[in-house]
Amino acid sequence: MTETHAIQRTMLTTRFQKDQTTTAFLSRLAALFSALMLALLPVSTGFSQTPAIPAQDEVENALEETDADTVELDRVRVTGSRLRPIDIEGPSPVMTFDREYIDRSGFPTLEQFIRNLPMNFSGAGAGRQAVPNDENPAFGIRQPAQSGAGLRGLGTNATLVLINGRRYSESGIGNTGTPTQQSFVDLNTIPLGMIERIEVLADGASAIYGSDAVAGVINIVLKRDYVGSELLVSLGGTHRGGASERRYGLTTGFVQGRLQGFLNVDYYDRKALFASDREFSAGGGLSPIGYPLRITSLGGVPLEGVFNPNGTPANAALVPPGQDGTTLTRDDFNATAGQTSPYATADLYSLITPTERYGASTRLVFDAHSDLDIIAEFSATRTRGSMLANPPVTSAPTGFRGTIIPAENPFNPFNQDLGMVMVHLELGSREFSPKTVNYRAFLGLEGRIDGRWDWEVGLLHNIQRLTLDAQPNVDNQRLVEILRNTDPAQTLNLFADVRAVGPVNDPALYRSIINEREDYSTVKLTTFDATISGDIFDLPGGPVTVLVGFEHRNQDRLRTTDIPSIILDEVSKQSRDNTAIFAEAMVPIIGAENRTPGFYGLSFHPAGRYERDNRGSSTTDPKLALRYLPVRSLLLRGSYSTSFRAPALSELERPEQQRVANVFDPARGENYPMELITGSFPDLEPETSETWNFGFVFSPDFLQGFSIGASYNRIEQENLTGNFNQNLVLQNESLFPDRVIREPQTPEDIEQGLPGRVQTLDIRFANFGLTITENIDVNMSYLLPWQDYGRWRLNAFGTYVKSYRIALNPGDPLEDRRGSFGFPQKYKAIGSLFYDYEDFGASLFVNFQGSLMRPTERVSSWTTVDVSMSYRFTDWMRVSLAVQNFLDRDPPPATTTWNYDGGFHSPRGRTYNLTVRTEF
Repeated sequence: MTETHAIQRTMLTTRFQKDQTTTAFLSRLAALFSALMLALLPVSTGFSQTPAIPAQDEVENALEETDADTVELDRVRVTGSRLRPIDIEGPSPVMTFDREYIDRSGFPTLEQFIRNLPMNFSGAGAGRQAVPNDENPAFGIRQPAQSGAGLRGLGTNATLVLINGRRYSESGIGNTGTPTQQSFVDLNTIPLGMIERIEVLADGASAIYGSDAVAGVINIVLKRDYVGSELLVSLGGTHRGGASERRYGLTTGFVQGRLQGFLNVDYYDRKALFASDREFSAGGGLSPIGYPLRITSLGGVPLEGVFNPNGTPANAALVPPGQDGTTLTRDDFNATAGQTSPYATADLYSLITPTERYGASTRLVFDAHSDLDIIAEFSATRTRGSMLANPPVTSAPTGFRGTIIPAENPFNPFNQDLGMVMVHLELGSREFSPKTVNYRAFLGLEGRIDGRWDWEVGLLHNIQRLTLDAQPNVDNQRLVEILRNTDPAQTLNLFADVRAVGPVNDPALYRSIINEREDYSTVKLTTFDATISGDIFDLPGGPVTVLVGFEHRNQDRLRTTDIPSIILDEVSKQSRDNTAIFAEAMVPIIGAENRTPGFYGLSFHPAGRYERDNRGSSTTDPKLALRYLPVRSLLLRGSYSTSFRAPALSELERPEQQRVANVFDPARGENYPMELITGSFPDLEPETSETWNFGFVFSPDFLQGFSIGASYNRIEQENLTGNFNQNLVLQNESLFPDRVIREPQTPEDIEQGLPGRVQTLDIRFANFGLTITENIDVNMSYLLPWQDYGRWRLNAFGTYVKSYRIALNPGDPLEDRRGSFGFPQKYKAIGSLFYDYEDFGASLFVNFQGSLMRPTERVSSWTTVDVSMSYRFTDWMRVSLAVQNFLDRDPPPATTTWNYDGGFHSPRGRTYNLTVRTEF
């Protein structure tokens, strides 16, 4: 196979092959392009939800007028179907963002681009809806250098992410913001510079792709077909400082005989933006645990010889400032009795975390035969990040867990044990440093049989390794041991003000109290798939096309930690094998040959998938879709499908634990100790869902280049995986009889009509809960007719969340949480205007996010404006400048640690990005 170029007009992609000279190929390409543009509605937006509908017979006639010996139309598969349709609009709404749209948006990372899409929701920091986002500064929720996607607000595990139409490894650590550690694909492992286009199917698709495609599918197509070389240099920064960025990329491709090759290399680096860099966040992050040391009395006995300003005995005091802690007396503490010293962390906490990312991808296609291609793909990425936070703290004002400064400590001026509250300033900032390495290798064969049947066989192997270095905790036991040492050289002096006198303790001794934790995870994904498709017979409306396929998938996950806990073993290992068979069909009831007024086109699109895993779980999921054109310019479509989500391997890692706790038993009206069983449940069932989708696309003949479409989407998701609360189970005992094991009734119990005492309460993960969400997506595109002085293209698309009803607890009624804290806003939209004239290009984006409710306030809506310009100075160099948040609008105020909601809004302000592309 020789040189291949892709021409994408909305969802129709045509590929051409040549076996003569490049000049001859280009002339035929231009002729075919002209014919297509005459046959199709003249819309080319860079982004589309495939709004324009061509007359299929006109496309076919245009193709017949070209040289059939040198140009062959290859129907390219798009997300939402494994068939290769010729029609632009399929039975399911798919949004496609090509390289031009991605570049003009100005986003330097894939995560930022996906987060901005209206149907994506990444605002929840915790709960089932949580989406990891390394730019959400909520401490305890952020996963440094990791980010995911969550379509429709159903959580990361309900969104399937594909690379080139095939699955991608999930993060080994799981989504720590969710109670069960949901699975997610880390978008930060995919450099944006490696991407050719992004396809988003916001519809249930388990019948096509299997598990996890509940809320939809994001298919990321890597660059693959390119001849020549391009070097990219991009530099960016914010108007008010912080978060500077740089990116370098090299793309090169060649054709040598029957071999076509492609290579892309991408490097990205981002610096931190600290909370102190912005006025609205500089005053945030005040920690009640401050510096210097605050001592407290224990056991109700006041501090000896220390009195509050009103003369009462003091129970707490600060270490006096400006001294080294070696000559203090009790009287010195009278000046600071009762005082506190909050600690400001704005200089330490990074709202935007520093990140460094390397990536490379390559693709080779060998034309082994006229009906056989051999395809090899390989990509590797490495991502490193870090997050700073306040230094380790000790908060033991009552001697919690024995953490005290004993009376015998040589620096303690009191003859009594002391509680302590302090930031360990001498240890410096805590740092969380993740590193992710990902390798993806694919080998495939594609061919045709008798010119009628397309077949494909592929073997994919994906490995992702994550290492997380962290220093999050003080080892209280080790701290107590050191503080009890009476040798001044072998203990810690916590009574000095090191801000005034400098470090006073042996650094090695001080650091010995820190638990330096490291987590490791390795996830391996191996997939073998095979499909065959073709036309089996003809109907009056056209040929019936079918596809059947087989897929076997193996997942392995190994995770280790240096610091085991009650919820995490030192080593956890899980694996799963899935085997599936699936089929699709396209049945054209009315087509080019049998059209009548009112029935311009009608086709039926059934699909189904049977999948079984080695745990004995199986599911069968259908999808039924109908596509109807009453007239050429109007498409009506609808579909019904079921989907499922198998328990993620990260949800199966929690070890089973038994512990005794005092729990209130409402059936007996008393508190008493009972055994609790916690952890993962080995027999978790898949979550299931039903999806309905109805919509239209209208491209009127009287307004050439204009198209508008809308779709209604309803997802009902049930059997949700969640973690039990002991009170919840006991309050709904009739719903969970197998999880409450009671002792036999005593005679006194029988006399009083009470059940026996609870012996064992099983609160391991379980399947319960229900979510019903309804959404309306609207999109519009218009290629304006003013062509004399340039080309104007207008796009707008948005999502209206009609309802988001949820019942997470058994017995709870469905409650509409739309627009409330942790759930999707009602409205989210993007509008864009592109202008091109000769070598000049410009674009304008308007981004709107609706208001949202937090627990105590309403956070107002937020609108930002982005602009970009580009100019081709020579045949080989183009320069572009993108300015995001051109009006430099601060995020809406919110009562959070940093005074804005990082799940929805960005602290960057006005951002510049200058890019130079050179071809050689």
